[in-house]
Amino acid sequence: MAVGYVAVKSNIDTRAGSIVVDLRDKLAEIRNFKYWLDAITDPELTTLGYDGTDIARLRGAFSDLDKLARIYLGTDVQATPLDFRQFAKFLTGVL
Repeated sequence: MAVGYVAVKSNIDTRAGSIVVDLRDKLAEIRNFKYWLDAITDPELTTLGYDGTDIARLRGAFSDLDKLARIYLGTDVQATPLDFRQFAKFLTGVL
């Protein structure tokens, strides 16, 4: 008997489908959060405790990630290389 997951068609199909659905859902969350963030002003974010650097990183991260979502949807292109983690890495707590 094998240890761990068995490489059979149903397991592969389930895993592949799950990854794609997770990606689709996360990209939709990114787009929705960016719409919300766009409606919030910098002074409102400052009132919540963010400083100018925090605001720039937050907005930059979701601007980049929204572009990634638009590329995924086929509504935008990226002509030159872009590290989409440029600002997002600051949101992870680990650089």
